[in-house]
Amino acid sequence: FMVCRGAFFLVVCITMLFLGGCATIIDGRYQKLTVHCSSPEGVVTVVDGIEVPFNEGVVVLDRTRENSFVTFRKDGFNDSTHSFNHEVTPWWPAADLIWGPAYPIALLVDWQTGALFRFTPGNINVILRKKE
Repeated sequence: FMVCRGAFFLVVCITMLFLGGCATIIDGRYQKLTVHCSSPEGVVTVVDGIEVPFNEGVVVLDRTRENSFVTFRKDGFNDSTHSFNHEVTPWWPAADLIWGPAYPIALLVDWQTGALFRFTPGNINVILRKKE
């Protein structure tokens, strides 16, 4: 009977390594932020030093980074840079308790994938001002 319980625990632990914790399954490694821009046509975004297209008011940040910076650029306008703070989402560590004895593994996976964290603020307003 003890061998079956040990084997079951091992299977649960290995499964957790491949599936992840609650935050990894539900939120994932990336966070989408909603951006309201004063004049979105022709805007280019630079996310943590990498230029990416500005897609329909959404910017995607990698949760494994401690802090993120997004710069909005448009010809004839001043750049607008925004920083995002990295914080632990308070309910995910508690939600990982659902995994029972595999809790430490679930929590570790969520931490390693960055899913345990979120960036704030989650929505921003960007006002691009014309150069003078």
